[in-house]
Amino acid sequence: EYRVARPDGTIAWAGERGFPIHDQAGSVVLVAGIVTDVTERKSVEAALRASEEKYKSLSDNLPVGIYRTTGDGRFLHANPALAKLLGWDDVAGLLAAGRSQGIARDGASPDLGGDRVATREIRFVSRDGREFWVSDTGRAVLDEHGAVLWIDGIVEDITERKQAERLHEVLSSISELAMTAADLRDFLFQVRSLLGDVIDTTNFYVALYDPSAGAYRFPCYADQFDDVDEATLEKLGDSLTDYVRRTGRPLLVDKAVEAELRAEGEVQLYGTDSPVWLGAPLVTDHGVIGVMAVQSYEDPLRYTRADLQLLNLAAGYVAAAIERRRAQD
Repeated sequence: EYRVARPDGTIAWAGERGFPIHDQAGSVVLVAGIVTDVTERKSVEAALRASEEKYKSLSDNLPVGIYRTTGDGRFLHANPALAKLLGWDDVAGLLAAGRSQGIARDGASPDLGGDRVATREIRFVSRDGREFWVSDTGRAVLDEHGAVLWIDGIVEDITERKQAERLHEVLSSISELAMTAADLRDFLFQVRSLLGDVIDTTNFYVALYDPSAGAYRFPCYADQFDDVDEATLEKLGDSLTDYVRRTGRPLLVDKAVEAELRAEGEVQLYGTDSPVWLGAPLVTDHGVIGVMAVQSYEDPLRYTRADLQLLNLAAGYVAAAIERRRAQD
């Protein structure tokens, strides 16, 4: 195929096919050929290439995941945003793996019959084990017999929204619980259980400060290694707990922060050492009455700044509940 110039100066595409004609001895005596105007086909091909390149550019630069899968979930196409979301360095790696590790919350698949577009919320697991939520909107393309040829869809990360919804539910439950719990200890352990849905509360305690004794008591204490008698007052004058009470500020303490506080003479170790600790002050109209804290002995990256904000919010509800109970007593 080649381009030719017409008499009017326009450019056309020609497709040429040639074949030899032989004499009786088998020698080529001439070459016959057919020349066809393929300008229209070449224009269509160029338009298709431009359309594909435009789609690829759009797909590659969108911040949401785009995919095409077989009916049983094997990836045929994916864009970089989807590969990144699922923990892959590039699209090639995701396509080579074939499938995601998606886990449907309700175990049900959406109804994608006909031209129906369906949306569902799914909890996914990335390659590194991170769980996150996505909104998956898909449409199945069917053959003439109704069998699925492929499924096209868009995936959007909605983890922050789901976390905000769950946080609202937890805080609302804590607020309601403050009105109905039988006693303080029962209330605090139920708070621990509720918070456990959004952060790790395996090691959790609430320390209430007694200013007359300059010491703390622990109406709620759960720990993998240490134990505290609820009836005993503990003097923790240079502990992380007391530091948060004195400053009135929530604090995330990793090994670097702990070393810094020790070097300044602010704190020393009490109990079993842990690589990460979170503490939030229990603030009331009458001052800071104690501290609510969590810690992890295994994972130094278990908690984030977002977890600290959550704990601090919950501490506000807990402080108000404790103050209200004290007023009633």
